[in-house]
Amino acid sequence: MSKIGSFLSQPTWKDLGILFFNLGKVVLFLSLFFLYVWQNVQVARLNREISIATGEKIKQIKKNDDLKIGVATYTSARRIETLYRKTYNYLPITVGDRIITLNLPPEKNEDEISTNNSSP
Repeated sequence: MSKIGSFLSQPTWKDLGILFFNLGKVVLFLSLFFLYVWQNVQVARLNREISIATGEKIKQIKKNDDLKIGVATYTSARRIETLYRKTYNYLPITVGDRIITLNLPPEKNEDEISTNNSSP
């Protein structure tokens, strides 16, 4: 036998091999456990961010609706006629300058359009 072969065949090296093998098992188990916990933490963080974003979306939709109501209020025909009369010192409004309000039918959603197209 060579010197290296006899040196590695000593009982100390066999014990170290068994030790490193068992240590590898423990490290593998701990790393898998860490990855499992880390994954769950990331999922919880993403769910929290989604709920925050959903709440913000709801707030923005409400704010948008309030702005639409404000635009409809401030652009009503009566308000514009009043501003016209105040600006031009209560001059009479001619027929060509009169504001007419039309009520249009509501817009169709994309879902309604696709169901209407698919029905025979």
